[in-house]
Amino acid sequence: MGDYFDLFKNNTDKLEDLWLQLLEYVDVKNTNQCRIFRRMHYAIYIRTVIKNTTIQAIINEASNWTNTPQASKMLKEHLDKIKQIENDSHPIPETYENFNMRGALKFNLNTYTKTEFEQKQTLERQQ
Repeated sequence: MGDYFDLFKNNTDKLEDLWLQLLEYVDVKNTNQCRIFRRMHYAIYIRTVIKNTTIQAIINEASNWTNTPQASKMLKEHLDKIKQIENDSHPIPETYENFNMRGALKFNLNTYTKTEFEQKQTLERQQ
């Protein structure tokens, strides 16, 4: 569960950037002023995974074992990660304008694809 969320946290900016590039490619105006992927993913993840009745029972049982000799060395770290997910679920809204200045993806996929397509067409004509 924690590994999945780490993967999300490490790639959410790239997904958001990819989404914006896709909207640009299909020439659809983005009506949102603030980022949506991070906030929505946290909400869905918490509601579907962490708040699941079975997962909650496991978390509660695991919490009872923290700081005991029988506890796994990683138990507290995993429980802290779950708490961090819940704490991070209400981020301060970030505007797309500020987000775009960071450039999550190091290249524009639309430009890359167009350039690659044009190069391929040129090669085909030369043959």
